[in-house]
Amino acid sequence: MPSLPPAPPDLTLEGLQDVLVAGMANLYQAQVRTVRIVRGSDPMIQALLEYIVRRDCVRKLWVEDVPLRSLAHFLESTPELLGGFTTGLTHLRLRKFLTARSILDRARLPNDNCCPRFIQTIVSHSPNLTSLTLETVQDVSTLPEILDSLTFPALTAFQLRSQTENDGCMIQFHLTNDKMIGFLLRHPKLRAFAWPAERFLSHQSHEPLLAPLIEHFSRRLVWFRSDCSLLRAELLAARPNPSRLFVAAFLRRMEVVESIKLQGDFLREEMSAIHAAIASSSLSVKMKKYSLIRPQVDSLHEIVTAMPNLRELKLCAYFTPGLISFYNTAIEGVREADGSMRHNLSLVSIPPTVLATPGA
Repeated sequence: MPSLPPAPPDLTLEGLQDVLVAGMANLYQAQVRTVRIVRGSDPMIQALLEYIVRRDCVRKLWVEDVPLRSLAHFLESTPELLGGFTTGLTHLRLRKFLTARSILDRARLPNDNCCPRFIQTIVSHSPNLTSLTLETVQDVSTLPEILDSLTFPALTAFQLRSQTENDGCMIQFHLTNDKMIGFLLRHPKLRAFAWPAERFLSHQSHEPLLAPLIEHFSRRLVWFRSDCSLLRAELLAARPNPSRLFVAAFLRRMEVVESIKLQGDFLREEMSAIHAAIASSSLSVKMKKYSLIRPQVDSLHEIVTAMPNLRELKLCAYFTPGLISFYNTAIEGVREADGSMRHNLSLVSIPPTVLATPGA
C-alpha cells in the first residue's frame, strides 16, 4: 500500500485532516478485511464507508460512536446506494448510535431517521452475514420491519443489546413481536443470541407466544447474553419484572448452552430464579463460562452450586452498589467449590481501595 503524502513541517490539525483524506485514495489499492470506525471526522468516516460499499473485500465492520450527520452525509452522497451494491461483510457490529441530543444538532441533520436508514442500507446488502450485533442503538423501532424481508443463510450470531433506560436506547418492541420471531425462526444455524432482559415480553401471559422460538433455540444455542437496566437504588427493592423473570424460564429450556453473560441490576429474586433454572436443567453440568457484570455478592454460593463444572467464572464488579469485602467473599466462596474452578475466578475492575482497605 503506497505511503501517505509527506507532511509539511508546519502541519496544523486542519492540514493533517487534508493529508489523511488525500491518503484515503490509497485505500482502494489494498484488500482490507477488517474496518473499525470509532468516532472521527465526517470525511474520514464517509471515505471508509464508501470503501466498504465499493469494494467487496471487507469481511468485518465495526462502527461505534460516530456522529449521525456522518451517516446522513454518506447516505445522501454515495451514488452506489442508488444503483445497488453487495458487500462482502460476514460480521457487522453497530455500537453507540445515539440520535442528536440538542435542537442545534438536529438542525444539522439532513434527515433525522438516518440511523435506521443506515442499518437497513447495510444489512439488506450484506447477504453473507454470519454475525449481526446492534448495541446501544437508538431509534431502532423499525428493526422488525427492516429484518422482516431478510434472511442470512450463514447467520450464526444475532445480538440486540440495550442496557440502560436513561441512555434513551431502550427498544420499544418485545421479542414477542411476530416479525422478530419470524426472522429468528428463519435462521436454523443460530448458535449465539443476546436480547435485552426487559424486552422479552410485556406480560407473563404472553409467554406462550415464545414457545416456538424456545423450541427452535433449545438444541441450538451454545452462547447467551442478556443486559438489564441499571436501576436506581430506590428501585432495587421493587417487585420482579415479568420479562426479567422470563430469562430463567428461557434458560431452563436450553439444552446445550455453555456460556452465559448477564449484565446490569437484576433483582435478587430474579438472579436466584436464573441460578435455580440452571441447576435444575441440563446446563448445570454443561456450563463452561459464566460472566456477571455488576454481580451480587450473595449469589456466589448459588453460582458455584448450580454450575459445578465451570471452567471460568468472571465477575465484573465495577459500579456495583454495596461492594463490601467483595474480594474476600468471592475467594472464600470459590474455596468451597470444586477445586477445578479455584484458579479460574476473574475479578475485573474492582477499585484498588476496595482491595486494599480492610473491612472496606
